[in-house]
Amino acid sequence: MDNNKLFRALSSPTRLEILKKLLVNEMHLTGLAKEIGISVPVTSRHVKILEEIGLIKKRVVGNVYLLKATIGDLEKMLEPFIEEFSIEIEKEKSLFDALKQIPGIEVEKRRGGINILNRLMGMRDIIFMK
Repeated sequence: MDNNKLFRALSSPTRLEILKKLLVNEMHLTGLAKEIGISVPVTSRHVKILEEIGLIKKRVVGNVYLLKATIGDLEKMLEPFIEEFSIEIEKEKSLFDALKQIPGIEVEKRRGGINILNRLMGMRDIIFMK
């Protein structure tokens, strides 16, 4: 897989929207175009780019093509960019203390849970712990 093709495909907000829609449901090209509010030919071009890098698969039902995102392939494609590291936790320390050691992660205790901000990915998750 050519990294340039991968990042080109993921650089478009429209293609990301297509992937989000197809992660939830299999859709026909016309329904997908209507759902995201662009023409069928433009949708087709975006789908072709995503299909070429393996992020969308077509399934034939009669004479109809249904589209589905294959996000598992994306995880494999991005694997070379993932840095792995380990952290050591002293006995008696909590998960909260372990998370604070991870670079790019901000952790704060909140009433009813822990708020986690991943600065590298721009994501925020709240984990409720008892």
